[in-house]
Amino acid sequence: MSKNGTGRKLKLLVADDNLDTIRLMTMLLQSAGHVVVTANSGEEALARLQRETVDMVLLDVMMPGMDGFTALKTLRQTSDAPILMLTALSERWDVQRGFELGADDYIVKPFSSKQLFARLNRLTALLPPQENSSHVNAGRFSFDLATSLLEKDGESIEVTVIEARILERLFKTPARAVLVDELFRAGWDRVPEEVDQSLDLVNIAIGRLRAKIEDDPDHPRYITSVSGVGYRFDPD
Repeated sequence: MSKNGTGRKLKLLVADDNLDTIRLMTMLLQSAGHVVVTANSGEEALARLQRETVDMVLLDVMMPGMDGFTALKTLRQTSDAPILMLTALSERWDVQRGFELGADDYIVKPFSSKQLFARLNRLTALLPPQENSSHVNAGRFSFDLATSLLEKDGESIEVTVIEARILERLFKTPARAVLVDELFRAGWDRVPEEVDQSLDLVNIAIGRLRAKIEDDPDHPRYITSVSGVGYRFDPD
């Protein structure tokens, strides 16, 4: 286990209105191998969580507009992901309020990287164990994430490396929309330089996948478009 990590690679949402804090935490967490997504407000954090699944949320209390307590209360209605509250408040009442609303742990700013990773280690124990198998079954499809072997009704379908990466991302959150930018990062393993280019490349890859897996590619049933957002995998 890394001295700066949990030993398990996580996808983390960091919500804080302070951009310097966002940058510092992103750097620390990514250096430990974690995937980090960010939000600058409570509203943005909730919107992000409607589009993406994360393992854990690091949520600042003092944010303009919707504060962390309000976001926490709303989040707990739909998610059981561990939540670490980040705040400059150290009064006992605020700590108690956070726990009453569903927070799993609390850290007071300023904190050290050692304190942060100690909290992450503790909260990681709350997560369900990772599946040892890389094999995913979804409706008529079977996909081996380790070998990129895709089957439909038991018949093998050849996919390229980029197509396999995009499929893996879609398979991880079935029936949930995935942003075009996220599909681009999954497929090409880099941040898009131009919005139009990333959209075009993802659309082309999706078109090829549809040609391979859909019964009628002109009327897709399994990989569907979500207007203004991206694509969704519907296995059933």
